[in-house]
Amino acid sequence: MGNSTFATDGVFEQQLNGDVFLNSIGWLTKQDKQLLSIRPKEAKNRRINLTTQQANILSLTVALVPLIAFGTAVILWWQRR
Repeated sequence: MGNSTFATDGVFEQQLNGDVFLNSIGWLTKQDKQLLSIRPKEAKNRRINLTTQQANILSLTVALVPLIAFGTAVILWWQRR
């Protein structure tokens, strides 16, 4: 499992490291109530804040790329016809 830095380093909150540590302490103290448990994740703010200019560029790109692909397909179809 590792040494004492497993519980004290900066990655305790990453992935399930904290759950593994707390479950192993529970197993070592022989608590029969709940051997394994996974705590619920905390909600994180995953919003993207865009300026008006960035939103316009993004919407133009989302619309333009499929149109270019469709136009290329039509040109290729016309040439091979």
